Order: sequence, then structure tokens, then C-alpha cells
Amino acid sequence: MVGLAGYALAAAAWLGLAALLGARGTGRGAGRWLLAAALVEAVWGAVLAGAVAGVTGPIAVSIVEAARPLAWTLVMVALLRDGVTAVRPGPGAPPREVDADVAPPRRTIGRSLPAIAVGLALVSVAADAGSASAHRHDALDLLAAVLVLVCVEQLYRNTDPAHRWAIKDLCLAVGAATALDVLIGADALRTGRVDDGVWAARGFAHALVAPLAAVSAARNREWRLPIKLSREVVFHSAALIGSLALVLASVALGWAVRLAGPDWGRVVQAVLLFAAATAALTLVGSRGLRARARVALAKNFFSFRYDYRSEWLRLTRLLALPDDGGSGALGVRSLRALRDLVDSPGGTLWVAAPHGDFVRDAHVGDGDRPALHADEPLLGWLRSRGWIVELDEWRREPMRYDGLVLPSALAGDPRAWLVLPLFQQDELVAVALLDRPAVPSAVDWEVRDLLKAAGRQVAGFLALRAAGERLERAGRFESFNRMSAFVVHDLKTLVAQLSLMLGNAARHRADPEFQRDMLATVEHVVGRMQSLMDELGGGAGASRQRVPVPLATALHAAVRARAALRPRPELEPLDAAAGSATVLADPRRLERIVGHLVQNACEATRPDGRVWVRARIDGDEAVVEIADTGSGMSPEFVERRLFRPFASTKGRGLGLGTFECSEYLRELGGRLEVRTAPGSGTTFIARMPCATERAPALQGA
Repeated sequence: MVGLAGYALAAAAWLGLAALLGARGTGRGAGRWLLAAALVEAVWGAVLAGAVAGVTGPIAVSIVEAARPLAWTLVMVALLRDGVTAVRPGPGAPPREVDADVAPPRRTIGRSLPAIAVGLALVSVAADAGSASAHRHDALDLLAAVLVLVCVEQLYRNTDPAHRWAIKDLCLAVGAATALDVLIGADALRTGRVDDGVWAARGFAHALVAPLAAVSAARNREWRLPIKLSREVVFHSAALIGSLALVLASVALGWAVRLAGPDWGRVVQAVLLFAAATAALTLVGSRGLRARARVALAKNFFSFRYDYRSEWLRLTRLLALPDDGGSGALGVRSLRALRDLVDSPGGTLWVAAPHGDFVRDAHVGDGDRPALHADEPLLGWLRSRGWIVELDEWRREPMRYDGLVLPSALAGDPRAWLVLPLFQQDELVAVALLDRPAVPSAVDWEVRDLLKAAGRQVAGFLALRAAGERLERAGRFESFNRMSAFVVHDLKTLVAQLSLMLGNAARHRADPEFQRDMLATVEHVVGRMQSLMDELGGGAGASRQRVPVPLATALHAAVRARAALRPRPELEPLDAAAGSATVLADPRRLERIVGHLVQNACEATRPDGRVWVRARIDGDEAVVEIADTGSGMSPEFVERRLFRPFASTKGRGLGLGTFECSEYLRELGGRLEVRTAPGSGTTFIARMPCATERAPALQGA
């Protein structure tokens, strides 16, 4: 009589749900399958109640026992297949369309699982056709129940988290009833018979879960839910593994109790009940354990909210775009990359400035947000904790953010939602504030992990930009310092020429040839000083021009400008090839580098020594040699210091003349060589391409 009452109650409960669904209208898609499943449940309860009363036979029982898991499988598959159109969302969670990329997996599911369920139902009915038992459960019935659990698990796990509230009660109802069937089937396989008491309780269990299905039906108008399927494996089943583990554990426990004897059966039962109750109370009473359990389950069993491969490619592609300084500036693109991850409509990005403050680098949205000063408590808290601050949570539970003090402009801003620190290694390089999205979204472990990883990537790009700006500033200072050093060197050279001229004037002022040399030297000094003034005044670009320069003209000018030096430099007669050769260069710079080498030779040689200049053509190169009979240089000095700046054999020299000569000849496509030995004099060899051979290439340089 207990079994009769239970199954009759189940039939009445599900018949009432079917009547409500029919009266309200089921719409399209899975709603019709739910109505069919409720009718099947009602018929199932009525047939099994009749079997207890001896009215219905075993064939009818076999048919309804096979039809019930088939009906629920079709309901779950219909929900998985149809996706989303009209769901009445939970608080703050309107429906969203499913990505078209997952359409092919749904078609696969829609074809395979119903076929499997129908096959199991037909084989189960055929296998039970000759049985006289009204409650026969064999392996096929158990497999059908496990298949329903797999579908329940897949529906819940692959539904968008914002919409799970709409189907969780249905999943709980079907899952609980089917789990009881799995336990009954596992026990039947182990013992060879079905426990009459448990079998009779099935009716009450199915009646109890009918209201849960009614709650889900009330929350959905058309039963078309947003499904998000796994991207790696379309249909993998944690529920199948759990069901098999449950079966194996049940069999192992029964075998252990049988070996231990009947006395241990009650002990094991009591211990298991006590352990289960204790674990349940512990889990319910500990907020931390519940949170850890949710995170562990979400990380290991649920499909992720993001397609990390596409998100990372999009993030990298956006950050790597050229920086145009406007709407495409790196700061704007960095803020956009972070906003897009959480659908934030606006926000602000502050970056670290050299003086310690965090200045606003990008802003999207209304209003204005001031800079974050270096002594702002928020910056110190972010450096020490590295947490993402959810402002709504901070307002509700400030103790979770112990010691956090927000600027009043942020604390009172209703748009502010997330504060994200951006670290490069252990250095806080920027702070991002994201505004509240139009659709409220939960900030769970996955959102935080993704934002932290993306923040590291953004911080790396911002740090590279800052390093590039520092290098650019350093390069400008280096260029300025280098120009200043060359100017000082040229001034020193000009002063030296005038000083030597004045020193020789006392002895040779009556010599007409000396007077002509003195006037030429003064003319050269004035011209050179005027050139330096033009370069300092912004005319340096003109000195970079390259025009065909007669080699003989440049050599005569360099030697004539230093005729007042002692020993007096000599220019050896040029042959026809050298006398007619031209080089592509700036006339003033070419004359200057030859003059530097000539003056260095004179300063390194005794007044009674000799300094001479000669030129020749070697293939397509013009070769100028400046030789002296001076003290010479050691091989170590030539190898390690001669062509480096600020290296000189003269205690008062700057060591820039030879370096400038070498660098300019390299710009022209030539080179500077040296032959020297201590006490044997020095010969500098300047090689440069002739204009007739290389002019086209150099003109485009």
C-alpha cells in the first residue's frame, strides 16, 4: 500500500504540472519537450501504481521505465541544442546570444544523444518483455539513468553562469530523481534483487521533485537558454565519472560489509551517516570552505567564461598597433583592452611619472578624474597587496580590504567599479579604473585571474614605452652633449691656431709671407667661428648636405688655414688623377677633419720636424695621407683608445678630433687608418669614395 500511495502521488503531482504547462502555453523548443516529459512522468507513476495494485502488467512497466529517461534526455538535449532566444533573466542578467562558433557541436549533440537514448529504451523494453517482475532493473536501465545524469551535468555546466538560476531547480529535480535510480540499479546489480522498501520510496521521491521542475518552468517562458559549450571537447562528462565512481564505491562497501559480517553493517552505516552529517555541517558553516569548493569545482569541472586563446591574441594584437599619439595611443589602447575583457563602458588609466605621481594617461567617459599623488594611500596599499579592488565589495565589506583608504573622488563615484594595479615585475607602473558595465557581472576568480594576466601584459607595453621615452631623452642629451663637445674642441683648435700665430708674430711679423699666412689664418678662424654659430643657432642640418667637393680644393684650404703653425704643414704636388678627383661630402666638414689631422700632426712634432700631406687615387677611392716625424704612438694606445672619444696623448686635449674624423669618414662610406710607432712618427690614411663612382648611392643616403 505504501508503494501504491507513493506512485499515485507522483502521478498526480506530474499530471498537475503538465496541466499548468498546457494552460500557460509551452511556446517553442524545449518547452514542448518539458510538457511531454511531465506527461510521461504522470503515466509512469500511474502504471507503477497499477503494477503495485496488480492492474498493469510487466510489459507496460518496461515501456514506461524506458520512456521516462528517454523523455528527460530529450528535454536536456533540446535545451543544449536550441541555445538562447527569450529567457527571463535573473537580477541584472539579461540574455545574451551564443557565439556562432559553437553551432556545429550543438548539432552533433542533438543527433547523437537522442539516438543513444532511443536505442537504450528499445533494447531495455525488448530485454524486459518476457519478465514477470514489475520492478526489474538491469544494466540497460542503469546506463539509461547515467545518460540522464550526463545530460543534466552538461546542461548546468555549459549554461552561462548569469542564467543558471533559471534551470538549476530543474537540474536538481531530474538529477536527484535519477541519482536515486542509479543507486537502486547499482544495488540491484550487486545483490541480484531490488530492495522493496527503496523501490516503494521512488514514488514519493518523484512527487517531491515535481515542484522544483515547476519553479524552473515559471522562470522561463520558452525554455531557450544561453548555452556555452566547451571549446576543447564538446561532450566530456564529469557526471559519468562520478556515477561510475559511486557505483564502484557502493559495490566495494557492500563487499567489505559482507566480509566483515552482519555486526559491522550497522556500525558502518552509523559511521557513514555521522561522517556525512559532519562534513555537510562543516561545509555549510564555513564560508571559506564553500568559496574554495566553488573555485575548485569551477576550475576543474565547469567550462570557462572566456576563450583564452582568442582573448590573448586580441589583446596582443591591440597593444602592438602603431602608436599615432591620438586615439590610437598606447594608453588609450591599453585601457580599451582591459575594458573589453569585462564589457566596461569607460575608465581611466594612470601611469607613473618620473616625479612619483601617477598622471592620467587615458580616459574614456564623462567627467574628469584627477592625478594620483605619490603620497596617496591607495598607491601604497596596491604596491603591498597587489589586489584587484571591487569597489562595491569594499563598500559592503570594508574589512575584506583591511587598511584600504580610497581617494574621495573614487569612493564617491557611482560609476567606479574595479581598481586594477598594473605591475611590471614588482614595480607598479600604472593603475586602471574600470567603470561599471551596463549589465552587472560577478567578479569571480576567473575574471580576476584574466585581468591580472592581461594587466601584466599591458604593464609590459607601458614599461617599454617609458623606457623608450627615457632612451629618446637620453639620446637627445647625448646628441646635444656631443655637439657641445665638438664645438668646444673646435674652439680649442681655433684658439690654439691664434695662440701659435701670436707666438710667432714677435719673430716673423716683418716677414711678408708670414703676414699673408696670418691673414689667411684669421680669415679661416672667423669663417669657422661663424659656421659654429650657425650650427648652434639651428643651421646644423645644412652641414649634413653632400655635394661634389674637389679634393684638391679641400686639401689646399686645410693646409693654408694652418700655415702659421710650426712646423709648417706642406702639401705635396698632386698627380693628374688626384688633382681632378671629387668626393661627395660637406665642404666645411671635409676641410675640418683634414685640418684636425694636420693640426694634431703639427702639435705632436717638434718645430724643426716635418708635417706633409699627399693624396692619390686607389681604384674608386681617394686616399689622403697626413704624415709627421713626431713622437708616434704605442700599439696599445692605437688599439684601445685612439678612435674613442675623450682619449688623447696630450694632457690638455679633449680627444675628440680623431674620433670625429673617423665617424665622418664612416658616414661617407670610407675609413680612417693609422701607421705609427713610438719615436718613428705617424701617418693617418683617410680613405673616401670618389664621387664619380659612388655618387648615385650616396646621393640617396
